[in-house]
Amino acid sequence: TALNRFKNVKFNSPLSPKKSINSKALKPLLELKHLEILNLHSTNVDSEIFDLISSFDNLKKVFLWNTRLTSKDILKKANQSENIELIGGLE
Repeated sequence: TALNRFKNVKFNSPLSPKKSINSKALKPLLELKHLEILNLHSTNVDSEIFDLISSFDNLKKVFLWNTRLTSKDILKKANQSENIELIGGLE
């Protein structure tokens, strides 16, 4: 697809309203093979996002503030994720 032509894209979701974004809606981003940073601040992502982000080969950082995830959810997954920094938590 056309997304594969962009080798160094850093996706910061500009979609409005952000609350309409959930874990399932982000699956098309898997086509971005070189995605390194994903800002999901103030979206409706839940624990399903962890399966999705583990599928990215080059993802290094994910911002998860003000989502449906708790600080505990994020910390637990962060301890299991060696290559991806998970940032966020505010309940």
